[in-house]
Amino acid sequence: MRRLLVSFVLMAALLAPLPAFAGQPTVGIVTNFGPNLAAVCPMPEGIAVDPTGNLYASSFAFKPIANICVENRSGQIVDVIPVPAGTAGVASLLGELFEPSQGLFVVDFADGAPTNGRLLRINVKTHGVTVVATGFQAPNAIAQDRHRNLYVSDSFMGAIFKVAPDGSSNKIWIQDPRLMPQPGGSPPFGANGLAFDRNHGFLYVATTSDSKIYRIPVEKDSSAGPLQLSMSARTQPSIRLRDCPARSRFSRPMHS
Repeated sequence: MRRLLVSFVLMAALLAPLPAFAGQPTVGIVTNFGPNLAAVCPMPEGIAVDPTGNLYASSFAFKPIANICVENRSGQIVDVIPVPAGTAGVASLLGELFEPSQGLFVVDFADGAPTNGRLLRINVKTHGVTVVATGFQAPNAIAQDRHRNLYVSDSFMGAIFKVAPDGSSNKIWIQDPRLMPQPGGSPPFGANGLAFDRNHGFLYVATTSDSKIYRIPVEKDSSAGPLQLSMSARTQPSIRLRDCPARSRFSRPMHS
């Protein structure tokens, strides 16, 4: 009888709702926000939001034309922006960043061959596409500093490029073997997602093939400092999420 009572108490404790502690972050609920994009924007990769709440989803299409689907707050597709391929013959869109004063920036992986990758700026009203910079092999993500300079990760070159917003300057900001795809890693992508910290003192970069995140100090002259391991699958993180307010956890345009 006693054993049965203990079992009942343990089961009741396991099934009881967990208490809500003060200061505990609210957990969001995943919902089906909009329609299936497979027919119009297959393999959506990049995502950006404009000041009105419209959402832009870029298609990693590997087609002569890759679309960007525009969804409103209700999850309805209100526009489709066609992006023609460059010299590669196919367009494969990845990371996006919306800059209200300039438009939508998006990178084109193209066919993954050297120099075929592009950084594009799109006028979301006219659908005009401007090539801001070229010469990438596998451009992946975009971040922006306080001066509106754009930082583009290249997953195959193991590099991060620094590009002037008008494309007048495009140079490798940092290149390191640790940002290359690592042997045996899967998927075989090196430098991937980018984000500045709240003070723009560090640029963080994820390396997909070996499940690591590095940080790069931004020196006083805006050059890149030495690459530092921030966290990996085998180590404890060197930063705390609470140090980054919610509005600063994702890279977004900063105005001077």
